[in-house]
Amino acid sequence: MAQSRLERIGTVYSRISSLLKGGALKDIDKPVWYTVYEAFPPKYEPRFDREAPKTKYFDIFYKEDYLRMEFQERNKNLSTNLMDTRRKSRTQEFISIYHDMKKNGVHQDVCFQKSLDKLLEQRPTSTNRSQDTSSKSSITSSFSQEKNEKININIKDILNN
Repeated sequence: MAQSRLERIGTVYSRISSLLKGGALKDIDKPVWYTVYEAFPPKYEPRFDREAPKTKYFDIFYKEDYLRMEFQERNKNLSTNLMDTRRKSRTQEFISIYHDMKKNGVHQDVCFQKSLDKLLEQRPTSTNRSQDTSSKSSITSSFSQEKNEKININIKDILNN
């Protein structure tokens, strides 16, 4: 057997080595990384009990990310369609409006609310959407009526064009 399955007893390298020495694993079945590991061993053996190095981490947020977070926090009901590449998302539109107002010298707190108001003016309201859905339903009903009619298509005409 390959010793214990606990990560505390040996490393993956030591387990594979013992499998190869014991004959449980053939040279043909040896993993690719094993040869690389032997050729270029790490400076420190990778063990579970070794302390992680003390490194300083940096924030990777941009100033715009905080603006996005605030916008999304205040407007949780907005949905985003990531597949629609024809137009900007509401968040992108809001940020562009915000930056335009910020260039004009509007204070940051006032700029956020004005940008939000301007975005709501640009996008259709829920009353307009209900009108849009009623017009869409009439279009789909007329389409379904056309669908029921038989259509005569000649394949030769399609292939000749």
